[in-house]
Amino acid sequence: MRRLRQITRPGGALRLFAAVTGIFIAAVAVGFALPIYDLVSHEEQPQSISAEARAGREIYEVEGCVYCHTQQVRPVSNDLGLGPVARGEKRTGQNPSLLGMSRLGPDLSCVADRGGRTLSEDFVLNPNSVHPSSRMPSFGHLTSREVTNLVEYLKTLTCGGSS
Repeated sequence: MRRLRQITRPGGALRLFAAVTGIFIAAVAVGFALPIYDLVSHEEQPQSISAEARAGREIYEVEGCVYCHTQQVRPVSNDLGLGPVARGEKRTGQNPSLLGMSRLGPDLSCVADRGGRTLSEDFVLNPNSVHPSSRMPSFGHLTSREVTNLVEYLKTLTCGGSS
């Protein structure tokens, strides 16, 4: 009852509105600040990969592989057989995580476990020579060293199976 009188006093509703607005603004500010703080201040522990694989990861980013390939197995029927469903802890060691934009090509999160000829330099240079129906462009413009590094990076994409 006492609060009701405070709100009905002149300026009481305005104070309540100001308090609620202040709390809302503070909550929104914290909501924006925490993810930024997490990205900037808490670097993930780097996965122990070779310098060549790290260079290959940079090539993966620069060449835009992330636009056609995901690195997250989803809990949907289309992803059966690609590996375990992605969880947050499976992406540790990659900063930033390269989850992917869409899936025009196959998911690569466990590609090293699947092995095969897609982990070859021949495939990167001329995908149609390995998979005739592949929509992946040729990366023949890359140097031999860059192709090797890219393949080394792909070999690090494992979900714990035999690689």
